Amino acid sequence: HVGMVFIKNNDGLNMLILILISLLIIIIYIESNKKLKRHISSNYKVTIYVNNKTYELNGFLDSGNNLCDPYLNRPISIINNNVEIDFSSCKIIYVPYKSLNKTGMLKCFIVDKIFIENIGFKYNYLIGISNDKISLSGVDIILNGKIMEEIWKKY
Repeated sequence: HVGMVFIKNNDGLNMLILILISLLIIIIYIESNKKLKRHISSNYKVTIYVNNKTYELNGFLDSGNNLCDPYLNRPISIINNNVEIDFSSCKIIYVPYKSLNKTGMLKCFIVDKIFIENIGFKYNYLIGISNDKISLSGVDIILNGKIMEEIWKKY
């Protein structure tokens, strides 16, 4: 009997075919994992567009930052208080927040658009200004964890 893949009484050829198919599956698996790790990296380059100006920042994706405005459920990213961006033409909203030891109102600006490396553009995005200095070295903005959901939807 001659089948589509396997040949009776020819075990050597059958094993060779199985080994080649297995190697192909392993290579595809490893490459897809590498691609996914690149997209899930915690550090991102962020470009903020305000008043026809661009601001380049270093962002950190914090899966624990799930802060959203209670009005339209938009995600909020937190910017370091020492970053100088002219938000004068942006709309302001105040969002109540509760962290481990604090509660209060966070002043947020609605910016025209931002670009997050490997994710894309976001429009009418909320950026809150932290009252405390972000203690992560080299990080200017803490990105909202909901961006992770968008990354996972691509796969």
